[in-house]
Amino acid sequence: MKKSLLIITGALLIFQVTALPCIAEEGNTETDNQAFSNYQEGTKALEEGRLTEAISKYAKSITLDPNNALYHNELGYVLYSKGKLERAIAEYRKAIELNPRYPTALNNLAGAYDEIGKYDEAIKYYKMAIEMRPNYAIVHNNLGYTYIKIGHYDKALEQLEKAIQIDPGFFNAHSNIGLVYSRINHYDRAIAALEKARDINPASNIVTNRLSYAYYKSGEYGKALELLNSILTQTEDLTEKASILNNIGLIYIKLDEYDRAIKTYKQAIRLAPDAKDLHHNMGYCYHLKKNDLKALKLYQKELQLNPGSSITYNATGNIYKGQQNYEQAIINYKKAIEAEKPYHEAFGNLAEIYKNTNRAEEAEKILEQYNKTYPEISQKISVQDKTSKQENNDQ
Repeated sequence: MKKSLLIITGALLIFQVTALPCIAEEGNTETDNQAFSNYQEGTKALEEGRLTEAISKYAKSITLDPNNALYHNELGYVLYSKGKLERAIAEYRKAIELNPRYPTALNNLAGAYDEIGKYDEAIKYYKMAIEMRPNYAIVHNNLGYTYIKIGHYDKALEQLEKAIQIDPGFFNAHSNIGLVYSRINHYDRAIAALEKARDINPASNIVTNRLSYAYYKSGEYGKALELLNSILTQTEDLTEKASILNNIGLIYIKLDEYDRAIKTYKQAIRLAPDAKDLHHNMGYCYHLKKNDLKALKLYQKELQLNPGSSITYNATGNIYKGQQNYEQAIINYKKAIEAEKPYHEAFGNLAEIYKNTNRAEEAEKILEQYNKTYPEISQKISVQDKTSKQENNDQ
């Protein structure tokens, strides 16, 4: 089975709000006092979750005292929290312009760039913050998390381990180390790091979900199920519940308990009918139960919700191939290859059909395309090698 657990990562970047400044000293102007008063009111509104009011109060502080870097940073923080990332970036940059040696603002600016996918910029500003404050554990963690996103796992571990050296009880860093080890398939180390994180913060659903994945990949399905069931009742968010149920269903598939998996997916779909992956995975269960008619209907539903799902096009192609409907199989394998994120096994599946239908030249072209798309893993596979070494690509 090729489908991976859908793990809810959540927002692990920490954007530290600066502590309240000292009370305005005697001799400050009335304008300064008014600006600080608005700042205090904005901070109280922020703490109580009244973000729109916090934005208004911080903006008034800036109007009264436009050269105060703290006020720009705090406004940026609230704008970030509201999802207004470009405006948040502008405020963070202004704070840094006013105070170039402001590591908190640098951290926050880097986090905003990370959020919009500008990872080079994020790394640049995280490094600047670390240069100013080498023992800033939060920034080491955040830089490590950005490295995880771009697949630089050695650099990620280096930063995360520095964070733990500075703060041995830093929950996020332990959790992210577990994530790195899961990504590089060192599940025993992942479990150790995630168990440590769970000891620090037993209430974290993110860590429990990650830990269940590590146990799942280690073949310890009972432990994975126990963990997932433990957090299923702890969340009221329907999408998160559906995601947890999706993971539970995948474990039942591994245990060959297809009816229980189908029941679980039906429950998940009732909670989040438009969620990705659920229809695909339930369709796969029906395929394993030799009910390809229901499987195809569910795959079609998945493609309506997620038109770019290359794995679902590949799965649809596999069903048509099994029915010897090669024309439809070819159409779906091509869609799997042409998707924004091509499904690598579709190349071999399509080449196999071409070979078996005496279209060897087309088969060679597909495998040349595969070799160009995946040069690091292709090892220049020939038609003969590729079609004779096919794995069971039912999904």
